[in-house]
Amino acid sequence: MKYILYSNINSNLKKLNIKINIEKIKKIKNENKLIIQKLEENYPAILTYTSGTTGKPKIAVRSHEFLEKQGEILKNTINYEDEDIEISTMPIFTLSNINAGITTVIADTNFSNLGKTEAKKIVNQIIREKVNRIMSAPKFLELICDYCIKNNIKLNSVKKVFTGGGAVFVDFIEKLKKIFENAKIITIYGSTEAEPISKLDISDMSQEDIYKIENGYGILAGNVCGVNKCKIIKTGIKEIGEISEKEFEKMQVVLGEIVVSGDNVLKGYLNGIGDKENKFSVENVKYHRTGDLGFFDEERQIMA
Repeated sequence: MKYILYSNINSNLKKLNIKINIEKIKKIKNENKLIIQKLEENYPAILTYTSGTTGKPKIAVRSHEFLEKQGEILKNTINYEDEDIEISTMPIFTLSNINAGITTVIADTNFSNLGKTEAKKIVNQIIREKVNRIMSAPKFLELICDYCIKNNIKLNSVKKVFTGGGAVFVDFIEKLKKIFENAKIITIYGSTEAEPISKLDISDMSQEDIYKIENGYGILAGNVCGVNKCKIIKTGIKEIGEISEKEFEKMQVVLGEIVVSGDNVLKGYLNGIGDKENKFSVENVKYHRTGDLGFFDEERQIMA
């Protein structure tokens, strides 16, 4: 195996006695009649609870086929390298790492409350495990940055930092630059239902971009990636349903709600709960409503 998972999530796991029967493994390996069951195309692999867009709980269903397609898109988006050792707080990206054969270090924290992460533990983990890449939510990274600033620590061994989910603010970016001096910093905009939607290499941000963000133009989310289509439609529409291309064109505006379609965009929720409010079709092409307000700037970058 090219990948390793480190986990300190539950210290009780260390007490388990694990025994491997080599003879049984050899027997399975040499079994000529081993039959692998073929799953249906949309067979569920992961169920993820989300309250996105409407604020009401619903369940996103990812099939094996969907995960495979999303994994390929993520692989092309975040540029894996064989020597990468990543610490991660995002399960879907961790799955993508495994698929790509990248070593993943599971952060030593309570994942149900990342806002209370003990930053000292994570910093020690990064140093001890020779982590050179981070994929994490902004709040988790901000705790690390604040701890390092307070204790005059630089994490110069880290070469790549990926963060996002939502758009990222300038003051947070400045903290990242201060602590990860040698790192390429990339923000990724997306959601449970559509990951990724766009990405931004911080080194590509101009002074004009920063000025606009600081003066209320919106938060720069970067260039569209991953999704096939990204459009802006009128806000305040409760349900859209099935519409024609002409009807869809009439709904499109300069500033409004961001909607997306593509292979990495979930087509619906478990039992259809949330579909009417969050999904619609344009001549059989399914779109997801992000619920985020945004527009495209002069360079076709998303401002959210």
